[in-house]
Amino acid sequence: MAADRHFRAEEFLALYSRYRLDDLIAYETRRAEQSRRRQVRSQFLLLGSLMLVVVSYLLGNLDRGLVKIWVVTGAGFASVALALGTGMIAFGLGRRADIHRSAARSLNRMRTRKPGSTASAAEVGQWVWQTEAIISSAISDVDAVPGQLPQVPADQRLG
Repeated sequence: MAADRHFRAEEFLALYSRYRLDDLIAYETRRAEQSRRRQVRSQFLLLGSLMLVVVSYLLGNLDRGLVKIWVVTGAGFASVALALGTGMIAFGLGRRADIHRSAARSLNRMRTRKPGSTASAAEVGQWVWQTEAIISSAISDVDAVPGQLPQVPADQRLG
């Protein structure tokens, strides 16, 4: 009977690792990369908009006949830059990438801390609970309002 219980714990851990943990690590890694790419793309668009503002104002200084058009054009590009910057802050793209990257690292650490095949049901349950808590924490952190990130107590942080 005891050997059967250990076999079931080993089987459960293998299935959980394969179908849940590996999928979660892949998902968090993919989301971190997507958020990072969105952040870089937004930063390039913001930089491009700001450069167009400068070019518009320079052209306005060079071509006095069309100065009003160049000033309005520059103001339009400045509005675009402001909208992009505000959107980057509102969506917290850099913060999202960091949260997903951190969750993937924590899940990888949990994989190395997986209980052995002779673990008790309580040990397996504790390990699964800690693994799921990482995902719950990542989800609530991503959903949090930027600038109001929840503070995780020091005793609950994973290295």
